[in-house]
Amino acid sequence: HLGPAFACQQRLSLTHQNWRFAAQFAKDAGEPIWQKKPSVGIDFMSAYVAWDAPDSKIVLQKMIAGAYQVQWGQGLQLWSSRGLGKSIELLQLAKNPLGIKPYQGRDEQRFLQGVAGSLHLADHEILYFASFKHTDFRPQLDTLQDEINFSYTSGLHRTSTEISKRKQGQEQLYGIGIRRKTNMWQYGTLLLYQQLRARSFLDTMIFNSLPKTLSFWSAGAYAQATWRQFYFYTEWATVLSHETRFYNASAFNVAFVYYLARHLEFGLHVRNYGPYYEAFYANPIGNTSKGANERGCIFQLKW
Repeated sequence: HLGPAFACQQRLSLTHQNWRFAAQFAKDAGEPIWQKKPSVGIDFMSAYVAWDAPDSKIVLQKMIAGAYQVQWGQGLQLWSSRGLGKSIELLQLAKNPLGIKPYQGRDEQRFLQGVAGSLHLADHEILYFASFKHTDFRPQLDTLQDEINFSYTSGLHRTSTEISKRKQGQEQLYGIGIRRKTNMWQYGTLLLYQQLRARSFLDTMIFNSLPKTLSFWSAGAYAQATWRQFYFYTEWATVLSHETRFYNASAFNVAFVYYLARHLEFGLHVRNYGPYYEAFYANPIGNTSKGANERGCIFQLKW
């Protein structure tokens, strides 16, 4: 390790009326205190400014500039925060998306950076966001690699090899979504653009070996509801590509939970992730939280 063996984190948070400001500086054990390349400075820095509407009747409900997270649907298309990826409990896997929220965590990879906000129109919530950041980067050189996420996500920069991956990628995400929520049900749809490319000074031979699908559009929809003894959730997403069949570039999951009696619960979950479906920030219901392509079915009878 090239740095001292202690970890350090400093946070600053300020709140005034409906405004919030926060910043943080952090390094992990073994990392240099001051990194020199490719970006000079403390290993990890983040900050945000957020505003929340004082009244639910105002059209502009939320606005964030800086570091933030997006939780959408069941995590199949976009879920920047981490979550549980494997369990036999279907209700533990079910997610309650919070939309956009400010970020001040220690995870150096799974967050967005830019501007985001939400509008309230005719009982619907409209989310918009734009993100641009430099992220750790590891090219997908092996076609059998099971990760949908192409980034190097450990967040550790202690050795020469780890530092060589630090902030070597330029990541961009732009999206707009609309959803409606009540106490019993919610549904929504999202249009998302994702791009990841190597910085200009990275080896051109490595850049030329990258797959062409590092820049693409995707569309998705989700719904979840509770009615009497029934609980239901589903999400579908697809990469908008003319180079492959629609079915191979799509992914979906659907689940039903039925309470037969007070202590008797029946559940069924079916999922299918096409071999050409991709997402930078996927946290779907599967055997891995990274979003491996797979096909599966869970049958649950619980007493």
